[in-house]
Amino acid sequence: MAVVSVEDVAKGMGRPVDELNEGQVAQAIEDAETLLRIKLGDLTSLDQVVLKLVVRLAVTDYIQNPEGAAEESWTMDDASHTVKRGGASGGRVAILPEWLEWLRPPSSGGSFSIAPG
Repeated sequence: MAVVSVEDVAKGMGRPVDELNEGQVAQAIEDAETLLRIKLGDLTSLDQVVLKLVVRLAVTDYIQNPEGAAEESWTMDDASHTVKRGGASGGRVAILPEWLEWLRPPSSGGSFSIAPG
């Protein structure tokens, strides 16, 4: 049950997925959905629009930073630039805690609340 396609990920990255990466992207989609199923159980009961967003973000993040590097720096002539990244994936698809919160149902505001995961 893939909620996100390879084409969805390509749109999220702003570039096409070539033949070499297509299998990697498809596997990353499956991995992201499996991780969410482990944390939250049945995915069909979740908001499907938010689920699609979370899977797409997780896969896009992984494909753009497969080593899980926390920082990327480069220098050209006298200028340098550093980009800080999450670095959480460590070479695998990761679901950020913030994204999990997006998928949890809102609290009823009572004394007790039940949330998946």
